[in-house]
Amino acid sequence: MKWSLRLVFAWFVLFPLPASPAEEQVNYFPSVMYGHILAGAGASRYETTLIIRCRRSTRAHVEIFNDQSAPMQASFADEQGHIAATTNSFAFVLEPGRTLQVRLQLPADEASDEIAVKTGWATVSSLDELEVLALVRITTPEGKILNRQILAAERATRS
Repeated sequence: MKWSLRLVFAWFVLFPLPASPAEEQVNYFPSVMYGHILAGAGASRYETTLIIRCRRSTRAHVEIFNDQSAPMQASFADEQGHIAATTNSFAFVLEPGRTLQVRLQLPADEASDEIAVKTGWATVSSLDELEVLALVRITTPEGKILNRQILAAERATRS
């Protein structure tokens, strides 16, 4: 399973999606928190996981942007925490009846900082209709969950 996201990512690097933006369905999160680390004695960590489903087999694409709408670097990890890529976008294949969870993490060079704050927004696009949610968890450094929210994506169609 460690290589599954890496193989899917490699497939799309070698064989990218054909561009057809007029038909593409776009789901977006206007405000997504991820990878926040707050310094201090009671430090909290914020983690964002995108949960994506589709009724049919389809290709999809995630893009991450900062508060100024510029592409933002993130590490894309699977459910076990294995990093598939560190970039501003990630392409993958969804299978019917299966849920894909993509956890957004700070890139390794930023994760070691005492204070690292990342905020921005994300889009998830596909030619087929997707169900897209963001699970935002606030935890202690030891992993105890302090707060958990599920955010539904908003819907837009590229023109």
